[in-house]
Parts: sequence; C-alpha cells; structure tokens
Amino acid sequence: MTYFEWLKTQPADFQDAAIGPKRGELLRNGGISAERFSELNLNRNFEPRTLKEMRKLEPLAFKRAGIGLAVSGAFNPNSDRAEAHAARYYEAIRNRTSDNDVKNIAKNINFPEKVVKDIKNQVFLNEHDLGDGDFGRFTPDYDMAQAMKRHGYDYMTAHDIANAYHNWESEIKKLKERGN
Repeated sequence: MTYFEWLKTQPADFQDAAIGPKRGELLRNGGISAERFSELNLNRNFEPRTLKEMRKLEPLAFKRAGIGLAVSGAFNPNSDRAEAHAARYYEAIRNRTSDNDVKNIAKNINFPEKVVKDIKNQVFLNEHDLGDGDFGRFTPDYDMAQAMKRHGYDYMTAHDIANAYHNWESEIKKLKERGN
C-alpha cells in the first residue's frame, strides 16, 4: 500500500492536516486514483508541484472536487458545499477514538481538559431535545467545524479565542446548572 492509498482511508480532517485542504479535497473527490494523485504531486525531478501546475494536468479532477484556486480558499459558509463539509467534519469528530483533540484544544485555549471534553460531548456527541419531542444531535455548523479544526491544530485566530471563551463559558454555565 502506498502512502496516498493509505491516506485515502483516513478521516478528511487528518488528510487536510497532512497535505492541505485543497489537496485533501482533490484526493477525496477528484475521481482520480491514489497513484495518479501521487504523479500529480511531483514533477519528473521529484519536486512538489503547485496546485496551479496540478490543475493544468488534471483540470477535470479539480472541477469534480469543486476546487477553485481563489486566494483565500474559503467556502461560502451558507453554501451546500460548506454544509457538506461541516457534516463530514462533525462525523470525523464523532468517529475519533482518542481525546488528542481535547488535549490540544485545552492546551491552546488554556481550559481544563474535562471542560473541553464536556463541551465537545455537548456540541458534537450528545443528543438533545430539539423540540416537539424530537431528540437528536445538533445540525452540523460550518463555522463551528472550522473553529474546532483551528482550535485543535494550533492556528487559532484572535476571533476564535474570544468566541471560544464566550461560547464555552455559556456551555460551562449550562453544565453547572444541570449539576455536571
């Protein structure tokens, strides 16, 4: 098994952290084999190709993956694509078998691990009364998914830190009110 064959079996957030979000999206949704992806990444001198160079070689793969080469690379947070991305990221969080993300976030924002784990459970894992007697998990939110990703990977913005403290203080208050 090659590296890219193995990488294709990993969660989307891991792929994005390993090779970048656009290359990760291309690997997942470009409709090309791991072998072809590997060929696209390096030129004949085994030097990395830019995304622009890769696109010239496989424009259809970029189109299938929905990858433009805009400078920011950001999704419109209200788009179907952002909604699908949030759903994939929430599922990746829900399928994690370790608490490494909890440890990283706690360290990054200087919160106790137990508090971060409780918040993670409340936001991503626990079922809630959604009204009219329906119970379920919260609907995936693109902005929350992106903030979670930044919190866990050491590149939070000042806005993330302020937002984390504000939102998570509210969550802590709710946990305390319930006696947790």
